[in-house]
Amino acid sequence: MYTPVRDIFARLLMAACLLAATAYAARAEETTFRTYKDSSGFSCEFPSDWSFDQAKNSDRIFTNANIRDATIIVQVIDREVATEETATAQLEVLKVQLLQAKDGRILNEGTAPVADQQAPYLIASYTTADTGGELRRCRHIQMVVTAPRVFLLMSYSAPEGTFDEHMRVFQNCSATLKLEAAETPAPPAAEQRHAPLSGRAT
Repeated sequence: MYTPVRDIFARLLMAACLLAATAYAARAEETTFRTYKDSSGFSCEFPSDWSFDQAKNSDRIFTNANIRDATIIVQVIDREVATEETATAQLEVLKVQLLQAKDGRILNEGTAPVADQQAPYLIASYTTADTGGELRRCRHIQMVVTAPRVFLLMSYSAPEGTFDEHMRVFQNCSATLKLEAAETPAPPAAEQRHAPLSGRAT
């Protein structure tokens, strides 16, 4: 059965086509992108009006001050110490967590062509408190990408009313994701953990 959610991710499955574009139209204005390069060996592009912050638990968090509660997070998991040894197994752990959230439901699952691989993903919905403390229904896309030394747990979440509108930012991030070869020693191993759900996303 056709659903809006499937339509959303159908656009993500065509993310490779976005590589031919250097900008997209947002509110009839040209958007400028900048490249974020991470020390763990990956890079991707974000609109210039999105900002980056690294949380105390080392999550890479991307937000736009003008877009309430829309968040992209990249968790970096060292493969040498990871409890789950495949991207699919990593996603299963996250799936359980999403189902345990208030009103948690899995809406869609599959794989998408990202960084020269078929990365497993799922789309979920749940109810959580937003940054203002109000309970809201949110949608959440979670993808796991396998890099030479790490797993990248990439997610985008936003309230249901704005999820579709800003999905393009996650699409572009996925479409421009580049992984560096493992030519240097891996960083010191850290214990694997999956961040809990919050109003900002996981």
